[in-house]
Amino acid sequence: MSLDEAFLNVRGCERLFGTAPEIARKIKECVRPKTGLIASVGVAPNKFLAKLASDIGKPDGFVVLTPDKVTEFLSPLPVSRIWGVDRHRFHRPRPKPGPGRKGANRSWRQNRTWRKRVVRDSYG
Repeated sequence: MSLDEAFLNVRGCERLFGTAPEIARKIKECVRPKTGLIASVGVAPNKFLAKLASDIGKPDGFVVLTPDKVTEFLSPLPVSRIWGVDRHRFHRPRPKPGPGRKGANRSWRQNRTWRKRVVRDSYG
């Protein structure tokens, strides 16, 4: 069996296992002794942000992202860090500015459309 990554929704497990960061820490601490492998862990309000937090913490990282820190966390990141966005589209040289090209290399803070979409989809 091969396991590259996993996503766990631990909402409602606090009484049994502790908070999400506590659960994540316990899992991370069990992985190395039992498998000899390192694990990067991201804890966040949703799967998209947890994946990003985990990626930022690699290798062997542990990143907890609380809802009040989401904008601060995302602001310095380029839009190309969004999971599923075609990275090549944002790195092609552009001959000159024109329609459809505005904001291709902007940071998260500057790209208002993407920010609104991700926050809306994540928090309703």
